[in-house]
Amino acid sequence: MKAPHKVFAVVDLLFLLLSAGCAARGPSPLEFTVRQFSEMDRQTAMERAEIALITMGYEIDRRDEEAGGITTKPVRGPAGGEPRAPRISISDRNPTRHICEVRVTRGDAGTNVHCRVVVQQLATEAHRMFLHDRGISDSPAVTPIEREAATTEAQNQVWQTIRRDKIKERELLSAIASPDTSPDDAEPAPPS
Repeated sequence: MKAPHKVFAVVDLLFLLLSAGCAARGPSPLEFTVRQFSEMDRQTAMERAEIALITMGYEIDRRDEEAGGITTKPVRGPAGGEPRAPRISISDRNPTRHICEVRVTRGDAGTNVHCRVVVQQLATEAHRMFLHDRGISDSPAVTPIEREAATTEAQNQVWQTIRRDKIKERELLSAIASPDTSPDDAEPAPPS
């Protein structure tokens, strides 16, 4: 009679361990370009990162002092992306955008600055073209109210991440490392 109680206790313990999960891992070098600053404290790195982002033409979307993170608003690029952009999409006329994320963490030998610049391409038309292939119903008629008539155009946009811009990541980290990055330099770059 005692054996079922042990089985239930073990099952309950396993369920508890699995449902608790693990702590979220921090930024890794696989996802971010990382640079370590032994002479710079965390607050200075955050200030320099914000100044460098503004100088490079980005607009700050979120700044979280406690987590040590800065995320920018998307910056639209030219249709088809830069000349070095790989041809991944169906159409090169699709506009691209860049989103920059900087995280500042404390490391063993100083402050670590993690930077990621993601390049995304508008893929709404390709998404709409293949939307019915992913559907369950084979109904021949779909009215606009069943698709996107009840939402705004911005809600219906599908942005696909196509790559990281490691050149801009290194430029940003170099700007953060530069000793002449001061609040007086926080003039936005002219639009290109």
